[in-house]
Amino acid sequence: MRVVKRDNRVVPFEFSKLKKSIEGAFLDANYSYTESDLQLVSEGAETILKEITNNCRAASYKEIIEACSKSLKDNGFSLVEQAYKKIYVTDKY
Repeated sequence: MRVVKRDNRVVPFEFSKLKKSIEGAFLDANYSYTESDLQLVSEGAETILKEITNNCRAASYKEIIEACSKSLKDNGFSLVEQAYKKIYVTDKY
């Protein structure tokens, strides 16, 4: 899978960056989590991205945010989802 950056460059998808962004939201929300929580949400977001892009086109910044938000919410981390949106949703969205 590939990702379209905000400056329109297309780069390879890096699971570790997705996971780090979600971890940042857990920390920002001051929410206690386990490595398995983080893995579950990150893998869920990756699966959603693959579905959105049919696993054949690059995912946009907006799609990544939406996938992470949905995975957080679907896995019962609504407070963390709010923190995630505060961090990553900008007027450039």
